[in-house]
Amino acid sequence: MKPFWINLFGVLVAALATVFGSAAPAQEVRKITIAFDQTLFPVAYADEDGNVTGCDIEAMKLVDELLPQYEFEFVALDFNSIFAGLQTGKFQIALTDSYWTEDRARRFLFPRNNLGASLIGSYTLNKNGPVKTLSEAAEKGLTLSPLMPGDGLNYVIIEHNRTHPDRQVTLNTIDDPASWRNAFPWVAEGRYGFALTQKFMWDTLVLAEDGAFHDLLGVLTYTDFDTVKTWPVINKDETELAEALNAPLAKLRAEGTLRKLAIQFHGYDTWEFLSDK
Repeated sequence: MKPFWINLFGVLVAALATVFGSAAPAQEVRKITIAFDQTLFPVAYADEDGNVTGCDIEAMKLVDELLPQYEFEFVALDFNSIFAGLQTGKFQIALTDSYWTEDRARRFLFPRNNLGASLIGSYTLNKNGPVKTLSEAAEKGLTLSPLMPGDGLNYVIIEHNRTHPDRQVTLNTIDDPASWRNAFPWVAEGRYGFALTQKFMWDTLVLAEDGAFHDLLGVLTYTDFDTVKTWPVINKDETELAEALNAPLAKLRAEGTLRKLAIQFHGYDTWEFLSDK
């Protein structure tokens, strides 16, 4: 007969082997690179200390916490480089305050649930009065400042023209990445009748005392007129990732977290203006 201590040792070894041998292997964590447009204050930007932050950035950080299988890494780039890298797979997700468009849906993936909401408006010379709708712009005979072909605002115009055949707004495109910025002096000079912009761009560039076009505050009139859902745009091959984003985005919206972030960074609730808020 074996000594008692040998039998006891064998039992302990067997027990430990059972416990550790049956333990599930650690889940592999995949790093996901998110490229963001560094000019989109307060949606996505680097603060004075170099920390990456903003309404959409902080929302995606919370999404990351709810997806233990992924680790998000944020990279700041210019707008054009982002979509080129996204299409080749260099980046998995793009944050550019993007709207859904048919062209983008053909080339990229979108989760079912949106990330944010962008309040957009028009601006024109004071003498033209406020332009509250695109129909009003058409009735006044105002010409729209040209847009980049990939600008999501194109879709706003296309949808309006589709549903308002008798009040069409002529859509002209221009291959100039700075066209959205140049539109402010173009409209002020009378080169074009009106332009579209996100409210946060008007607030940053015109309304703010240190804004690049603050001197145009008394020349141009801005009016809110629509809100568009914004989305993280995903590489076409990342179907599993696109699906994984849905539950966290739905949870953060249901809890009111996305609305709180909007108020924190924009100063107002952008979600309030959505029809399906």
